[in-house]
Amino acid sequence: MAFDLNNILDGTLDDLAELQEFAVFPAGAYHVKLSATSKKIGTHPAIEITLTVIETKELADASLTPPAGGARGNVAFMLDNEIGQGRLKKLLKPIGEHFGSGKISDVLAAMEGAEALAVTSVRMDKTKTKSYLDIVELHML
Repeated sequence: MAFDLNNILDGTLDDLAELQEFAVFPAGAYHVKLSATSKKIGTHPAIEITLTVIETKELADASLTPPAGGARGNVAFMLDNEIGQGRLKKLLKPIGEHFGSGKISDVLAAMEGAEALAVTSVRMDKTKTKSYLDIVELHML
């Protein structure tokens, strides 16, 4: 079906799609659904792992508000440097063992829609002004 600008313009604001927000979850343990995409971030080739919250299991700081079910967060791994590759390898290795494959593309395909227990933390950028979701551990369910 072709895109029709007139259909959009004749609609109401309520007809427009909602913007999907990506959250930095508080540090904790979450039952999540996984997905992965390859992309470029600026000029850097990357793999982005998206976590969709099914249930919050435990927060490191119980005074924080847990993300709602369906909230999405992501972690990017830049592939043009050893740190990004090493962090991705550390994350994917147990997933590959779970699915019986060591080939990166097979592991990424197998984890699409799979459920896992993710233990997360929050890390800050060098200037301490922006926070990022980080996956500390991932256990396939």
